[in-house]
This record gives sequence, structure tokens and C-alpha cells, in this order.
Amino acid sequence: MIRREDNEILVCDIPARELAEEYGTPLYVYDIESIRENVRIIQDAISYNPLSLHFACMANNNISILKELRCLGVRIYVCTPGELRIAQIAGFKPSEIVITGCNFSGSETKDIVASGATLIANSIQQLVAFAKHKGVKKLGLRLALSMTVPSGTINPSVGVDSRVGLLEKEIEHAMAVAEKKRLSINGIHSYLGTNILQYTYFVEAMDRLLYFAEQLKDIEYIDIGGGFGVQSRPDEEMFNWQKFGSAINDRMARLCGFLNRNIELKLEPGRSIIGNAGILLSRVTEVTRRNGRTYVGTDTSMSNFARPYVYGQKHEVLLAEDFKERPVEEIVFIGGNTVASGDFLAKNISLPRIEKGDLIAIMCTGAYGFSMSSHFCCRLRPAEVMVKGNDVRLVRERETTESLVREQLFGNVERVRPSKVFVGVSLKTPGPL
Repeated sequence: MIRREDNEILVCDIPARELAEEYGTPLYVYDIESIRENVRIIQDAISYNPLSLHFACMANNNISILKELRCLGVRIYVCTPGELRIAQIAGFKPSEIVITGCNFSGSETKDIVASGATLIANSIQQLVAFAKHKGVKKLGLRLALSMTVPSGTINPSVGVDSRVGLLEKEIEHAMAVAEKKRLSINGIHSYLGTNILQYTYFVEAMDRLLYFAEQLKDIEYIDIGGGFGVQSRPDEEMFNWQKFGSAINDRMARLCGFLNRNIELKLEPGRSIIGNAGILLSRVTEVTRRNGRTYVGTDTSMSNFARPYVYGQKHEVLLAEDFKERPVEEIVFIGGNTVASGDFLAKNISLPRIEKGDLIAIMCTGAYGFSMSSHFCCRLRPAEVMVKGNDVRLVRERETTESLVREQLFGNVERVRPSKVFVGVSLKTPGPL
């Protein structure tokens, strides 16, 4: 488990400073034992059977992590053809993959159908597009439920203003179209938003889904989606899996009694499985004290960890090494290594007096850390390591500057038809433009 002990961050029993010394910084570190514990918490809370957990790999698409999850009996949820390919490489069978996404092209739709994955239509137009393929006999429907979610919810996907999912008033039309296309609607799905900590909203969503499920004669599964919150700071509450599970168990039992058959329950946890199982390690490159503020510069940035910049989300930041000789604390603003003025990893937080060369750990970054990283300002993406017991494995190499130009074409490029090869300078030995 990732923990703080004797003024030091440990991943299992391995000091974070040793990982940073061995693999450099910035560095994403994942703890498999924490992942196992998070899966166990969910499975213990929900006694209903059949239950399928489908990891939302948009949270973390590292293939080594996905393989570990598959060994734990966790399936996968994907939303793009790229994620689908990653899932296939990680070894997931078609029956273990659920896909629902937006605005697929014709060729993408063809490949998605050919994969044999469980299909959930995001719109009536998408339902029609899937129906054009002979192999499609049944589909699920994704709904934008008529309900509210907590204020401040990231990516809310409910109500009439939702960009994704069918509105409740469109369900009857969708069912009519499906019947005309000789398709059975065998599943119903929803997604409320990102990182919701109050379990009651999911129970409310479940009640809406059950209402529609009872009207679907071919219903085989209910998918309540993801967005289950994670405590990313000590002052946040924890998602109550026990109360959620108890409420869901009772509701699924009543549905099965009403229909006189078992219905599969699907969940799509992402952050709740991987979020607190990861940290981002970074070195302090400079410290500036002026105008009553302390600005801490680091070797990472919004390019490596975008959530504070994109969503304004606050993550706990700790000194990762022994600092017992520095008891004086100060308020600091931790900045990234781009020139974007808003590139802060943390603001107005208290840390022991920090110095150049110190190692810091940004906590709870296993989800939407590397998967949202970019080449903004031509900053390179970090390496990733996986800790399993006392074993450490590099699961993604650190990028090099070659990554920035590998797919570019430059030099004296001829204007030719796309079917022809561009004439340009070799990327391995770039010359002047």
C-alpha cells in the first residue's frame, strides 16, 4: 500500500526516493496491492450476483495494469477504437468488453461491430448505424437521466443539456426504431458524472434505470456506469461502498423477482480502482521566495498531470523524503515547468520548508494522470513503474525528444495525393527546413 511512514513515502515497503533515484523523475508509480484492495472493497460491498466490474480504461490505459486487473477477474469498459485495441492487446475477450462512445465514423463503427464487444448505443443515430451491420442482433441504450447531480460535478451527463446519451423522452422512439430494425434492446446504461462522492445519487440513478428496465422485455443487464468518487485529500469524504452496495443489492433482487429471472449488474469503476493506487514523483528544481509567497518549481507540469489545470482539482502534495530536521512549515505554490501562468500543481498548501532537489509526491494520481498527459510546450511524458510486493517493473519507458517528431513530416514536402508517399527529410537525421 502507498503510505507515509517515518516522514517518508513508501510504496509497499519501497521508499519513493529509491524509485526516483532508479527511474528518474517525473515518475508515475502504481501499487498493485492498492488496486487489489480497491477491487475487493467493491466486490465485498455488492453481494448481488451476477456482478461484472468493467474497468473504465480512460482512467488509466497502461497495458500492464490492465493485465493485472484482468487477472483479478475485472472486465473492461472502452469508449474509443483506440481503447478497444488496447483492451484486445491486454488480453480481454470480446465478452469481457463493453463499449459505448460518441460520434464514431463509418469505418470505426465497422471495426467496433467486428470486435464482438457488448455494444451500447449513445444515440438513435448510432443505433441505426450499428443496425446496418448484419452481425448486430442486440444493443444496450445509454441514457442521460432526468435528474440532478451535486453542484461542481465534473463532466455531468444528465438532463436535457447532456451532450451524450439518449434523453428519457427518446427511449420510446429508440425502442420503435430497434423493433423496426429487428434488434433487441438487451441492456440499459447511465453515467452521471465524474468523481461523485455521495452514493445516494447513484441509488437515485438506479431507481430510474429500474423503471425503464422493467419495460424492456429482452433486458439482460443494467449498467450503472462509473464516476464513483475517491478521497484525493484528507478533508474529503470517502465514497460509502457499503451503503451503496446494500441499496443496490435490494433493488436488483426486487427486479429479478419482478421479471422472474436473473439480470446482470454491470459497474464501470475507473478512478475508484486506480486513483489512490498511483502517485506522481517530481523533483524541486528551484524555490523563489518573494512578496510573501514561496513559489516552488518542479520538473513536471500540467503536460504530465492536467487535472489541477483543466478541472481545478486539488490533490494532496507531500514531501517524499525524510524531513525531520526541517520542522518549520510554510505556505507554498507549486508550479510546473511550462511558461503557462496557470500551470500550478498545487496552490496555497503547507509544507515543511522546501529546498531545491527535494522529492515531492502528488498523491492519488493513478487515474487521469498519464492518460490525460500531452506534449504541451514539447514537454515529455514520464516513465511509469508498477510495484507488486517488493518487485518493481518499468511498464512504460520515459519519452525522448524523438517522440516529438516521430510522426511529423518536414522538409521539402511535395503536394501529392494521399495515396502517394511524401518526399521529405528523414526524421532520424533532420536537416534544415
